[in-house]
Amino acid sequence: MAMACGGSSNSIDQTGADTGPLSDGASDGTPCSMMCGTNCVDPLTDPRNCGACGVVCPPTEACVAGKCGACPASTVLCSGFCKDLSTDPRNCGACGKDCGTGSTCVSGVCTCAASSKLCGGVCRDITSDPRNCGDCGRNCEGATPACVGSTCVCPPDGKVCSTGGGGGTSCRDISSDPRNCGDCGKTCSGGQICVAGKCDCLPGSTLCGTFCVSTSTSPANCGAGGKACATGEVCAAGSCVKTGCPAGTTSCDGACVDTSKSVAHCGSCGRRCDGGELCISGECRGYRTASFCKSCPCATCGSGGGGSKCCPGLAPGATPICVEGSTCPAS
Repeated sequence: MAMACGGSSNSIDQTGADTGPLSDGASDGTPCSMMCGTNCVDPLTDPRNCGACGVVCPPTEACVAGKCGACPASTVLCSGFCKDLSTDPRNCGACGKDCGTGSTCVSGVCTCAASSKLCGGVCRDITSDPRNCGDCGRNCEGATPACVGSTCVCPPDGKVCSTGGGGGTSCRDISSDPRNCGDCGKTCSGGQICVAGKCDCLPGSTLCGTFCVSTSTSPANCGAGGKACATGEVCAAGSCVKTGCPAGTTSCDGACVDTSKSVAHCGSCGRRCDGGELCISGECRGYRTASFCKSCPCATCGSGGGGSKCCPGLAPGATPICVEGSTCPAS
């Protein structure tokens, strides 16, 4: 029986009702076996299109090799499909028991890698996860915020610094902490961030006096610090012009800005994001440095660190950041 993907040579009736795809996990990327209406189905295993479009197997039977019948030995009927409960990570030991991210199914038991442990349904690397260091729920913080070899420590690139009043101390990542940049108490100001232990402006910004400004959009520093545009002009791409802002930008107080990512005009002119926020797709989102992490993914982000997304650092060589939501800032 020929089974082409929607071609005219298909000998199976294609006029069957569109019953919709039956969910059985993610596609494995193999070519489509047969089209039923607008849906791609596998007639060898689909219990609602078994052997041909619209052929529905009884609730107690599965579609096996294109025919309705009992599941083969060592498999069990789960939501219309035959599953091996000893190896299937989405039906491990019982129908519907999903092992979750990072876990495999071994002899019907959800199993993590040797260095990991199942914590809250997710395999966590207890040798390096600061939220599950050595065991589930053991949180590294204060003077020992990093997890190295299942032990909470202040890593070599950190330094124990005073937290202020009360005489408390905390291990700080002096390579990225803007309040302890390069050493305890050395604070970055004027909009600067800490990159590799040195205070610096974000890419696209220049230190003019004591503040970082965007010389590509600032009408008071257009193209260079202190170079102001005349009345009636706007600053576009570092040049003072009278012809208006280019496409994709908006004139806000004499600056041609992209309101989808401008922290001073996020979403609309005058809508400024607070300190510690970025403008992502026109919305202000909180973020923090993923201390003691060199590249994504970072254990301090994600579900273990407040439901935030790990994103690349804000400058070349900068430490990654944890951003609220599911989208990283545009470059």
